[in-house]
Amino acid sequence: MARMKKNFITSLFDTKGKSQDTEEGLTKIISDFFSSIFSSSNPSELDILKASKGIKSRMTGIMSEALGSQYSAEEVKDAIFGLSPTKAPGPDGFHAIFFQKAWG
Repeated sequence: MARMKKNFITSLFDTKGKSQDTEEGLTKIISDFFSSIFSSSNPSELDILKASKGIKSRMTGIMSEALGSQYSAEEVKDAIFGLSPTKAPGPDGFHAIFFQKAWG
């Protein structure tokens, strides 16, 4: 319990030097901080092109074609039956076992 109290942020100073201790104030300060460090004041497409010039693609034409192709029912079945039946549920709340048992 003492560790939790020690690691808890109760207030922060905003850009004007005013202390903020409400949830809304803390959220705004944190959001503004990360927005400022992960954004550019003068973005351009040219900067993106310069940055990506040195990156070599590791994807071949065959790989790209395979990713864009239609998947078959057999591939879906293999994927479903390859999952652990009782691990974490999917976004719909169902475990893999539900789909494995109701496949037919």
